[in-house]
Amino acid sequence: MAGTDKQLKNRELLLLVADAAGGTLDGRTIAQKLLYFSGVALKQPTGHTPYFYGPYSDEFEAALNRSVLAGELDERVERIPDWYGGPDATKHVYSLTESGRAAAKLIAAENRGAASKVKKTVVAIGSVVPEFRQKTLSAAAKIHLIVSEQHRALTTDELRRLAKDLGWRLKQEEVTEAINVLASLKLVSLGS
Repeated sequence: MAGTDKQLKNRELLLLVADAAGGTLDGRTIAQKLLYFSGVALKQPTGHTPYFYGPYSDEFEAALNRSVLAGELDERVERIPDWYGGPDATKHVYSLTESGRAAAKLIAAENRGAASKVKKTVVAIGSVVPEFRQKTLSAAAKIHLIVSEQHRALTTDELRRLAKDLGWRLKQEEVTEAINVLASLKLVSLGS
């Protein structure tokens, strides 16, 4: 059995996450957040830094593009019409190809411990964030990044202020929901 302490390459982690998510990553933001939380579970740096929709990694964006070019992921761009007359938005959906599934299976066989952690992480997130709702997942990742950088307990007012300092506007209910998600994933503990 191969060692489980080896740090996964970006492509390897991406394919394991896509496989754990049922073979489809329903948007770049969702992909970024699942990669972020999988890196947290593995205690592996992912290069995620604060960005508009929460933690973002150029390295994983490049890995997504390379996996599409390599034929491991199919990319489909869906148009999301704006109901208020503004410009339409787009969503990039990534699906594992046969080649991508085979590669993910090989990566999992060579990295059983890491693959198991990624699978457990993605499944746990899916159980508390149905359909990996982007808004909830983004808020949870934002809150987690703030808490992990502060290394101390924070009030919700402090969380909102620190989020605002990063250009993130979080409503009280978003913070509460994100904290509940993180607590159920055992990524933060709720104090008294």
